[in-house]
Amino acid sequence: MEAPQALVKQAKKDLIREAKDEEKNIKAASKDLSRTEKAEQKAYKEVVKADAKLEKAENLKQDGFNEIAPGQVHQAQIDFELSSQKYAQIHYAKEEMEAHIDAAMQVNDERTRERNVKLNALSGPSALNEASRFIPVTENQAARTSVSPTRNRPC
Repeated sequence: MEAPQALVKQAKKDLIREAKDEEKNIKAASKDLSRTEKAEQKAYKEVVKADAKLEKAENLKQDGFNEIAPGQVHQAQIDFELSSQKYAQIHYAKEEMEAHIDAAMQVNDERTRERNVKLNALSGPSALNEASRFIPVTENQAARTSVSPTRNRPC
């Protein structure tokens, strides 16, 4: 009898370990998402700065600083394009991460329900002893054990 109890105990440990591993993976993915969101915010600020720099260079060109302005405008355009591309890549990666985490959380919820059912089955009456046998109750037995609605005691 001790061997089946050891198997039940090991199965419970395995289910709990599996749950912890999934939670750890989701937590790590959430941290990665947080880092990506910070990088996205930083890239957005770079886009705004590059746009301001481009606008300033174009204003210099319009104001008649033709000797310096063309080079600055060209460099500002390059900076703006590069920072915009970087922002778009990070934004896309963030959206993919969010979708991946949402899917992982849904799968985790489903698996958690399955694990809880298994744990409850393992924690319930042992399948090896007679406590788990199903004995159908006849109507006569049910009537004898029912509670009287008026006196709140067995009939």
